[in-house]
Amino acid sequence: MSELPTLEDFRSHIDAYHGLFDPHGELTKTQDRTHAFSILAGAFLNSFHGKMSRVLNERTIAGVDPLKRTVQTLGILDEIEYGEEATAVSAAQRLWRIHSHATATMDDGTTVSAADPDLLGVAFITGFRCTAALHVLEDSKGLHDFDDRSRELFHAYWVERHGLMAGVGIPSGYLPESPDDAVNWWTDQLQENAIADAAQHTLESMLDAFTSTASGQVAELKTRITSKMVSPIVIRECRTIAYFAAPQFLRETVWPEGPPHLGHAALLTLPIANRVLPTWVAGGLSRECPEARRVMLLVAEEDATA
Repeated sequence: MSELPTLEDFRSHIDAYHGLFDPHGELTKTQDRTHAFSILAGAFLNSFHGKMSRVLNERTIAGVDPLKRTVQTLGILDEIEYGEEATAVSAAQRLWRIHSHATATMDDGTTVSAADPDLLGVAFITGFRCTAALHVLEDSKGLHDFDDRSRELFHAYWVERHGLMAGVGIPSGYLPESPDDAVNWWTDQLQENAIADAAQHTLESMLDAFTSTASGQVAELKTRITSKMVSPIVIRECRTIAYFAAPQFLRETVWPEGPPHLGHAALLTLPIANRVLPTWVAGGLSRECPEARRVMLLVAEEDATA
């Protein structure tokens, strides 16, 4: 398919200057400098979905250079979320073409595609859950109220979801309207397609796959992570985020002894990640995300003249 099936719906959500999201909304507030950790944690969580892990690891750059894929994903999402109409529509179509061409053959001979609305929906909700989990971890002084706070944050994100769903290629009305129903749908999808042994898709393997072919932003980001923060910390933090984002059945299966490490350790190391990852400017958004920076500077200018 060469064009997003939800293109007109997507266009209807784009502000001429401010992009897809409310510049004062929750999603904009939480696009902070540990956003790359959310994506890596989401990739780890999705590795337990048999179909998704097969496509990602065999048919996309994720299986070769996951960090490069993360940076490329951030770039495309930046244009979809904050770009003016022409930029956002072009990025959405580019993402749809990537998904349409990413296919893999399962062991039973069936073909799966990254453009499958079920797989898009799983990845979409996983991203929201990991972002919520990350921010609750950062702000929490204790984890006893984590689930309630994570749920509230997820609900706040969910009300801003419609345009982005269309932008990544999920047909209008495909996912449940209620946030709770959406989480239940996501859990059922993961449970139905879960693989018991995800050792071959562990985050260590993904992080070890950083390659010498990385260039530009990727090389800079790689250097910052590997030189100032040892990879075991990255792995532990991503696993912790994934643990708290995961549905209960996956927690019990993958982490029967509880969180991968103590929550207090996460509170100490996440600020380290904030200092190590790229410098973010203009309301907490990255210099590696030019469209987001453009919108934040525009909002600051509008506020100053109001």
